[in-house]
Amino acid sequence: MRILAACDAVDVIMSILEQPTDVCCATTQTLKKFHLEMAMAMSLGWATAEDMHVALRDDIEIERPFKGKAFAHHIAAITGVKLPDWTLLQAIIVAAPEVLVAETEDEGILVAVALEVDRLRGRKWAYDNGEVHGIALDLEHLGGHDFDCTVSEFADYNRTIWIENNAEEALAFLNGDLAELNHVVDNFDTDWIANYVSPEQQNIQGDPSYDSGVYYNGVGVEVWPRAVRYTIIDRNNNVIRKVINIDTATYRKLSTAMRVHAYGDAQRVVEAKRIVPLEIH
Repeated sequence: MRILAACDAVDVIMSILEQPTDVCCATTQTLKKFHLEMAMAMSLGWATAEDMHVALRDDIEIERPFKGKAFAHHIAAITGVKLPDWTLLQAIIVAAPEVLVAETEDEGILVAVALEVDRLRGRKWAYDNGEVHGIALDLEHLGGHDFDCTVSEFADYNRTIWIENNAEEALAFLNGDLAELNHVVDNFDTDWIANYVSPEQQNIQGDPSYDSGVYYNGVGVEVWPRAVRYTIIDRNNNVIRKVINIDTATYRKLSTAMRVHAYGDAQRVVEAKRIVPLEIH
């Protein structure tokens, strides 16, 4: 995860940490603002809070690695107060989820869900009366690690996270509780995501640059600029596909080998396996 540090976002995050809410109750002791600012600055790579504010005073956004553990460590070192490692991430999800930049698919889903519950915060839900049936999430894969999320309180039998008869969990989720959001991320089936393209499929979109056009010892090969896909037919006639990501240098080697041998020539498979070894477990 990375964070887009900006002056206004830092101020809002600080206010959440100063006066913990029911969701963001990291500690029963109210920490001083200058302690929080110092820990925030140090966790984002600045030596002091003043350095951070100078860097951000022109309302620019500076992308930095997210280091929640570092924040908790600095708070402990400065004040002696021990906070959970997730304290800063929880505060950001409640205060300013728009500053989070995902670097994995799970992080992308978490950010999308956090943005949606942030948009809906304050809305009156049926769960307020304990009438819990389920929370429906429509997730759409926008590409890479970016997702879009729409939440409703009505069951969608294709894309529903069920929180049966537990209004407390439902409200915690809708209030942006990190544990509940992570529970959804961990249990959401990728088959329910609209336009989903898995990480291994992202590099094999469209027609391959080269195709063996034939199987050799039960193996066929296709080559894209960033990946090789082997198709294996085992002894029981089961079809197994394995995608291996490659770099530019490897693609050049494969391109040279593929051009030497024509489509339908088993030597294409032999050369591909020599350049990109195939391991079947």
